[in-house]
Amino acid sequence: MLGKLAKGVTKAAIAADIGYSPPAVSRYVSESYGAGVEKIEAAIVKAYDRRICPEDGEEKAPSRCRQIAYGPQPHGFPDAEARWRACQTCPHKPTPTGAPSIQTAPAPLTKGHKS
Repeated sequence: MLGKLAKGVTKAAIAADIGYSPPAVSRYVSESYGAGVEKIEAAIVKAYDRRICPEDGEEKAPSRCRQIAYGPQPHGFPDAEARWRACQTCPHKPTPTGAPSIQTAPAPLTKGHKS
């Protein structure tokens, strides 16, 4: 978020992006937000967390990465199959629950494997 401010994006625009008021963003930037800072930080991550996909070079939100990586393996579409396979070992692969993470999450269960 500080990078956006440095690029000239206003606090009001950031506030609109994350669903908070401009004064809340000002308090956060000045480190005087107080209790509940985790909630505004989660909103910032949700609004601005993007990764460059090593497979196709596109900027993606973690939710899109999660949708591809934890979705069913595609069949009959070589590009989609290659993307899905790359997602399984990607260093940016999000956790299955949606918690922000750059660690590789465990691979999804395969057919015939019971937990």
